[in-house]
Amino acid sequence: MSFADQEDQWPEGVPRRGEVVGDKYVCEQLLGKGGMGAVLLARHNQLGQPVAIKVLLPSTLKNPLAQERFLREARSVIALRSDHVARVIDFGTLPSGCPFLVMEHLEGQDLKALITRDGPLPIDTAVDFVLQACEALCEAHQQGIVHRDLKPANLFLSRRVDGSPLVKVLDFGISKTVASATASSGSGPSITNTGAVFGTPAYMSPEQLRNSKHVDHRADVWSLGVCLFEIITARLPFGSEEDGIASMCAHILEDSPAALHRLRDDAPAGLEAILLRSMQKNPAERFPSIAAFAEAMAPFASSNSTEVLLRIGRMASNSLPFETTLLSDPPKLSGHPPSSGWGRTGSQSSGKKEVIVGLAVAAVLLAGVGIGWTWWTHSQRPLVGVTVPTLPSKASSSAVVSVANVHGSSPSDVPSVPSARPLTSASATSPLATKPPPSASAKPSATVKRSASAHAAPAESAPPPALPSCPAGQAVSNGHCCAIGFEWKGGACVPGVAKGF
Repeated sequence: MSFADQEDQWPEGVPRRGEVVGDKYVCEQLLGKGGMGAVLLARHNQLGQPVAIKVLLPSTLKNPLAQERFLREARSVIALRSDHVARVIDFGTLPSGCPFLVMEHLEGQDLKALITRDGPLPIDTAVDFVLQACEALCEAHQQGIVHRDLKPANLFLSRRVDGSPLVKVLDFGISKTVASATASSGSGPSITNTGAVFGTPAYMSPEQLRNSKHVDHRADVWSLGVCLFEIITARLPFGSEEDGIASMCAHILEDSPAALHRLRDDAPAGLEAILLRSMQKNPAERFPSIAAFAEAMAPFASSNSTEVLLRIGRMASNSLPFETTLLSDPPKLSGHPPSSGWGRTGSQSSGKKEVIVGLAVAAVLLAGVGIGWTWWTHSQRPLVGVTVPTLPSKASSSAVVSVANVHGSSPSDVPSVPSARPLTSASATSPLATKPPPSASAKPSATVKRSASAHAAPAESAPPPALPSCPAGQAVSNGHCCAIGFEWKGGACVPGVAKGF
């Protein structure tokens, strides 16, 4: 647009080129205008930072709701931190009384202008762009903000520092918030009076066409589905751009969307099913959240959307249940919130699960402690009726008595590891039954196998130890009784040939 053309189209009451807004922003160019306001390119007079200034026209001063919507946009956007939302920098009022909003200046074009110039976009590119918008809306919905005017013209394609595409969601001017629920349901004037319709009809859900007040974030799911359909086909799913408002509303309320495969023969059937679900006339039959919508589209995106999908998934784990975004009802503090496709959408049901899991773990730990205590106390009981033998010769020996034998088990009771029976048949006068000298140690241990060792004092005249008398089925092996087919070796009866010595 030439300088002369801009001067002719510059709206009345809007700061002109060279004028200073807010004592620091110098106006340079008219970027666009509408029925209620205009957007100017300006620059900070000290920092040189380019900004976009949105100014309401003087004619809107007679409409307090227009000013309220303008202020609502500032409040909504300032609460969002996503890279995919145009940042608000400043807010003020002109001497004429018209409010203005200072936002970051974006270089690029909106998706409506892009497809008008270049035609339908590649499917993976279109899905990538819509997923970036989903990230912004996921955060907005998490804070109870419903956009209500999503369309390709409000999806602005800019570039990051590295040149990668960056989609920004614009114009939260008619968004609604949970905080406004109580105000809008009262008897006073409201920005969304019952029966009022705000938005662009071609992209509005059936419930929004009937009543803009009673919509939740599933209305944004519908609008994003319409946007994606248009971006990959360059036409609307309902009616056409030549239709009037009444005709467009009739198409949306009564007709099914156009068949995607007839307009785009390379469109996957799975993607068409996703679009059909997002544009179900009954909100309950759509995707329950923007996160679920994004998850369904993930297979059709490029690898550039990996990080976007991960961020959406993290936000969705604690996203606001859609009941709390209803304007007609304040947030509910009871009940079980519905789950999104990415996991939990509330903290109440998940808290109960954590308590149950904690109790179960505590019960298992207590049971383990009880079993351990029982085993320990049982293992500490003294051995009754068992005499620990000692060898009075120079050589030392050890007699190992297994727990099974202490309790009277035979080798057949423990077939895998047969062990020697206690030497109960030895007489009290036998050398094996003599008490050890004071320097010897004969204290049984509290392990699975109880052992006792004793060192006899040197006695050259001591008689050799008598061989034990073994019961039937056992034979003497190295001075110990072992089952036939076993020998005493290494302190235990092991498979081998018993030797009688």
